[in-house]
Amino acid sequence: MLWFFAFWPGRWDICYYYPGLGNPIRQGRHRILGRVLAGPYALLQARAVRKAKVVLAAASPDTVRSHQKWLRRVGTRIQIHPLPTAADVELFRPQSKEAVRSMLDLPLETPVYIYVGRLTAVKGVPLILRAFQIVRQTRPEALLLIAGDGEERRRLTKLAHRLGIAESVRFLGMLPPEQVASYIAGADAGLFASYREGFPVAMVEQLACGCPILSTDVSGARDLIVDGRNGFVVPGREAVSYARRMLEILDLPPAESFCRDLAVTHYSRAALWARLQRAWPPFAAAADEVAASCAAQES
Repeated sequence: MLWFFAFWPGRWDICYYYPGLGNPIRQGRHRILGRVLAGPYALLQARAVRKAKVVLAAASPDTVRSHQKWLRRVGTRIQIHPLPTAADVELFRPQSKEAVRSMLDLPLETPVYIYVGRLTAVKGVPLILRAFQIVRQTRPEALLLIAGDGEERRRLTKLAHRLGIAESVRFLGMLPPEQVASYIAGADAGLFASYREGFPVAMVEQLACGCPILSTDVSGARDLIVDGRNGFVVPGREAVSYARRMLEILDLPPAESFCRDLAVTHYSRAALWARLQRAWPPFAAAADEVAASCAAQES
């Protein structure tokens, strides 16, 4: 698709959507090949977006500004409209921790952490496992839930065994959204360790469930996490620092209402439509039509 849009003559009446800004192949399974191809890929992408009349990106405003500066340096001058992730705040909502843990066979008094997402290299899950090994030196009863699947699952399972934490790590695999929402509601904290993100939908869903979050410093993290209030953003990738925050997040004051209000006010589907209408007036009419259609279907 990049080759097609980059070199086809003329300008297209299209919308180009970045699911996340930056270069996704740098942290792929084949690191050396990714580094070789990263430069050509980025230039192709920059050339392709010149053909679009509208460019949207699932990324924070700061990340959008930084990416636009890079695009200008390679000769692409466009306006990127940030498109935040929206969550189903009716499905992902706070639930009774006691009831959920009883249903899911999770000990009531045990610290429970959860990771939700693809098991792929860019998600950085080995950092979570190594930090969890350190956490268990202080909280040996702690549990780590990993919901999702991907090409890294076998390697991560082997790593958990090598670290001696396999009995405390539950690989849940792919789950229906309803079950994911229940596991999140039953956890004490959500964990993210990505090298790169756009605007993580899993992070918004965890906020909507009232769950505090610990994340590496990726796009969207500082929009969703207020340090010391509803979680922490860890600047580097050191397991010791990450583990320290994993322990500290357990002692934060209750943040369920704060998390929920943030998700509903800014990152619900209704909030997304409203933001699009404000940020890009030509979209307003189409947004009204889509919203009316959705409302009709729901009724």
